[in-house]
Amino acid sequence: MVHGTPWRLRRGILLAFTILGAHQPLQAQSLFGGIDALLGGSPETAAQAPVTTGALQTNQQRTRFVIGLPKTTEFEVFSLSNPNRVVVQVTETKLRLPAQPKTAPVGLIKSFQAGLAGTDRSRVIIYVTEPVIVSSARIEKSQDGTAEHLVVEIASFVPVTASIAPPTKQKTVMSPPPFAWGGAGLQPPLPRPAVSPVVIARRSFKPVI
Repeated sequence: MVHGTPWRLRRGILLAFTILGAHQPLQAQSLFGGIDALLGGSPETAAQAPVTTGALQTNQQRTRFVIGLPKTTEFEVFSLSNPNRVVVQVTETKLRLPAQPKTAPVGLIKSFQAGLAGTDRSRVIIYVTEPVIVSSARIEKSQDGTAEHLVVEIASFVPVTASIAPPTKQKTVMSPPPFAWGGAGLQPPLPRPAVSPVVIARRSFKPVI
């Protein structure tokens, strides 16, 4: 598509297109149709490609990001943090993307950017509101069967430790002492004073009559 064009011109055009796509919504149109028009190509040719519109479908804990493809192709999807985002790499340059979220996030998705990652592949970076995991990524047929959909399902990440109940403290119960069997409330006997052996001998002496 850009053969025969000077390298600096191609780089400047791609940079301008990336900045423009980051600030304006990407409607249901060919991702790189604008570059074709700038370099003398026809945007109508790209619009006639058998691809379908992307879409965003969401619930409270899960969001689907759907990319329209002209045919089945190879792809790679993974999530990253700092910032929280999902990266989609597709071996295809003609994509159909959903509209950008405008005033508020759509489900878990705040915004996304798309651009070329090589001569024959594209990269879509999806910025999310919180840590997420990619629960599934698959290619499905469109309803009319003329195109393909790359369906990426994003779910909230819940740490494993959050579902583990904290340990409960067990009270230690001491067994009562032996003398408390049936008489725990009785006073123990008082100690007797010591008696010398001489006194004991006198008490035990009995005269013989």
